[in-house]
Amino acid sequence: MPTNIQWTDLTDNIIRAKDGGWWCRKISPGCANCYSEKLNQNTFFGGNKQPYSGQPPELILDTEIIRKWGFQKKPKKHFVASMTDVFG
Repeated sequence: MPTNIQWTDLTDNIIRAKDGGWWCRKISPGCANCYSEKLNQNTFFGGNKQPYSGQPPELILDTEIIRKWGFQKKPKKHFVASMTDVFG
């Protein structure tokens, strides 16, 4: 998805909740001010209003986004998983 973030060209959230939105497990004090959890609380931005704590929803890997990377003609900077943690 095109973005206005200065240091990247696209944001690609390849991991998302099955029914929409995102999820991430808060694991450190740095997670206390998580911008993505705040966005996830707002359905206007595609969120699911689920807090980043407790049991995770069913998560899916959006392979279609990854597949499209192979058709990219020009180099672009991708911010992958801006709304979740791919290693979580």
